[in-house]
Amino acid sequence: MPEQPLVLVGEVIKPHGLAGEFSVKVHVDSPDFFAHVPCLYLRRTPGDRPRPVAVTSWRMHNARLLLRLDQVQGRDEVEQVRGAELLARPEDLPNRSDEDIYIHELIGMRVLLPSGKLLGRIESVNSSAGSGVGQEIWSIRTESGQEVLFPAHQDFVLEADRTTATVRIDPPPGLLELYLGEEG
Repeated sequence: MPEQPLVLVGEVIKPHGLAGEFSVKVHVDSPDFFAHVPCLYLRRTPGDRPRPVAVTSWRMHNARLLLRLDQVQGRDEVEQVRGAELLARPEDLPNRSDEDIYIHELIGMRVLLPSGKLLGRIESVNSSAGSGVGQEIWSIRTESGQEVLFPAHQDFVLEADRTTATVRIDPPPGLLELYLGEEG
């Protein structure tokens, strides 16, 4: 078992066929990652101990990644891991530029408005929300404990800095008023 925290790279969505293949919600930039990663870890529910697995095949089907693992055989076994997380060791992740930030690194980052005012901290990231492919929704917890669900679209995220653990956003009109009322 690795000592470092594992990084979420995908989630099991549902079986595809009878032979153990399943569709994956991908949390990495390219599905090619699954062709090269030496080992993945499968965790059924948060808190469970992840178990190592190997990718035996992968392919794209209707813009969806289909994956098969060495330790998951047949539709019944896929049903048992439906919703499970696919994790990887940080050292197995692809190289990235200085601007790239992994989802797990966003958690806890301070969120500033264009004025420099602190809005809150990112509490969680949901990449399955919304109707668009890859639309992330950040749950931002304000200092007063209120939750703001922020669509992390490139038009609204001004900058993110891993060094200072800070993200500066320009929310769409009306969003903060919706969640925070007059103080937004």
